Amino acid sequence: MRTTKKRLLAAQLMIACLLLSTPAFAWDAVGHKTVARIAWDNMKPQTRGRVIAILSAAPADSDMRTLVPPETLPPEVRAREFFMAVSNWADFMRDGSHPERQAKYHHPTWHYCDFFWEQTPSGPRDRPDLKPDPENAIERLQLITWLLGDDARADADRAIDLAWVLHVVGDVHQPLHCSARVTDLEPKGDQGGNLFKLESNPPPDRPYPLNLHAYWDSIVNRAVPRQPDEKEIDYISRVAKQIEERHQKADFQTKLRPGEFSVWVKEGFETSKAKVYPASLKRLELPSQEYLDSSWQVAEPAIALAGYRLAETLDRLLGY
Repeated sequence: MRTTKKRLLAAQLMIACLLLSTPAFAWDAVGHKTVARIAWDNMKPQTRGRVIAILSAAPADSDMRTLVPPETLPPEVRAREFFMAVSNWADFMRDGSHPERQAKYHHPTWHYCDFFWEQTPSGPRDRPDLKPDPENAIERLQLITWLLGDDARADADRAIDLAWVLHVVGDVHQPLHCSARVTDLEPKGDQGGNLFKLESNPPPDRPYPLNLHAYWDSIVNRAVPRQPDEKEIDYISRVAKQIEERHQKADFQTKLRPGEFSVWVKEGFETSKAKVYPASLKRLELPSQEYLDSSWQVAEPAIALAGYRLAETLDRLLGY
């Protein structure tokens, strides 16, 4: 009886952790790794080498080095896949089963910078009376890029900075990491769409209802499905190549805006107001195929731009 109760309690705790951690995610692992792959393709060779040297010096308690692929792969492939895997490291740090690691490395508010707005009969209206968290994606990117560029700092410390840069640059190109819509139901904002539920009863394999934020997190998988028996790394490489071909770097040169992190976030804020909440989108209803198609038209170039901006950022800081 005691064993059964313990198992039930453990299951309940696991579900509770999932429920609590879900709202903070941005692009899922596929989205982040796609951004990283695009960045890798567009970085200078010397930047790649310096990046891998820094990441390889990560502190043992960060578990970052466990993401290094097996030695059976060619060195250049191992380096690229390690870089891609680290782009999602910040999300791994949410894991409550490693409380010491979580306490040291998990920083929920670093992943986003929500600006607030409300819908009115005459259109969206900003709500500057509601403020972003003091520690937010803009403030953190300004600090950690400065720290990353400091050659006097130990590579072990810079590895953590670098992992956060890889992740947060991707995060801020997901429009719901830049926006919180205010309504009568959500007078303090909808937490980037996390409070906008798209279903009331989740399927048995999922402990929480799908919300708008999670829908956008997984937009790559929804818009470009993985083929049967396709390995994840092959899938991500295929998607990244497709995005780079459709949205070439030359077309984004005037949009890179190096280091202008507040501009990057405000782009997502404006996109959220204009594109994410059409009148056709209803609470407790799964979005239509038309909504998916229009969302991918927004997300695909945003992922390309995130990759190009990440490459430019790392070249500027480490490519010498």
